[in-house]
Amino acid sequence: MGYNIAIKKQLESSGVRILMLNDRPYNAVYDFFKKISISTIKLFQLLSWYFKLRNIDLSKYDVVLMIRGEHVPISVLKKLQAAGLKMIMYQWDSIQNCDYLHQVDYFSKVATFDREDSKLHGFHYFPLFFRKEYAEIKINTTKKKKALFIGTFQAKRYASVLELKERLKEVEIDTTIKIKIPYYYYYYYYYKLSFKGIRLDRNYLMFKNITFKEILELYTHYDIIIDVANEHQSGLTMRTFEALGANKILLTNNEAIKQELFYKFGNIIMINAPFLQQNFKSEIQQNLVNNHRLDNWIFALLS
Repeated sequence: MGYNIAIKKQLESSGVRILMLNDRPYNAVYDFFKKISISTIKLFQLLSWYFKLRNIDLSKYDVVLMIRGEHVPISVLKKLQAAGLKMIMYQWDSIQNCDYLHQVDYFSKVATFDREDSKLHGFHYFPLFFRKEYAEIKINTTKKKKALFIGTFQAKRYASVLELKERLKEVEIDTTIKIKIPYYYYYYYYYKLSFKGIRLDRNYLMFKNITFKEILELYTHYDIIIDVANEHQSGLTMRTFEALGANKILLTNNEAIKQELFYKFGNIIMINAPFLQQNFKSEIQQNLVNNHRLDNWIFALLS
């Protein structure tokens, strides 16, 4: 289940009527037009949104929550604003990766997970969330700790995680690595990295998406969750809050976490720090990020 569906279900469970529209037209028609020209894509987007909105009575709704929304045309935002709806934007990507500045004037509230973007542009700083199922995971009581990494493939990330695995081995911590890579990318990166002396090990790779249920099951068997953030972002990852929400030790390279109030507790260890066995034996704080649980998070965002 995707994060958008989780947000929708959380609101519906609280009695809120929801209409969810997908702004990312992943289909054959869009892919076809994308190969022709940018102007054709924009025309396609306008037509797509026209048909989405033409039979919707906007007077039945009070709030527009746009998450990312890179494919929403300005004309659509004008129409929603003119209907008197409360306009809220949430960004779980940085401006460097997805420039949304041309849209912000149509929103009464703009929130972002990226602290640097919030400082620079005066947006609300609003880190990500975790689903309540993570908080329900039983705590592992085994004496020997084990580490888990789940993430998408990036060449630098892959090399970093393998290096980290060897460092953890030195303090007798076994590490499981599961990296998602599309099958058609595998051979490209296999040969590209081979020239750099890096070998792609298929034992660490996944060629299909891992399900939410499978992630929850994995979390029950591990004490340490590894987070290797994208080098081009300063916001905290979803994995950060999922790990802490599950009351696990978070092992991360994301320096931005040092600015958070909850960093002072013993659940967080920086990857660039020297590893001592006692670092992983400190007492785990429970419910460290409870205000980031989805039910609490979504209503704070909408308020």
